[in-house]
Amino acid sequence: MNYENSTAILHEVAPHATIPMTIIGSGITAFEEPDRSKCVAALKKFADEKDNRKYVLEPNAQHHIFYDNPALVIEEIQSLYKKTTSTE
Repeated sequence: MNYENSTAILHEVAPHATIPMTIIGSGITAFEEPDRSKCVAALKKFADEKDNRKYVLEPNAQHHIFYDNPALVIEEIQSLYKKTTSTE
């Protein structure tokens, strides 16, 4: 309910997370340029900081990507599930 507090917690927890994660960014944002590009760049930078993270941009989706491209979200969930249940 509080974006500022949620972001603070994310900054504390995310650097220590070792599970695989996918960050799916939306190409249609509520932001205007240059903020739109800054937001996309920040998400990509976050994903690129660790090997267990992957960034995917869905250029034709709005904030709720699961509505605009449910197949992409399902595919990423399945991929992450396989990675976390693999015995390799």
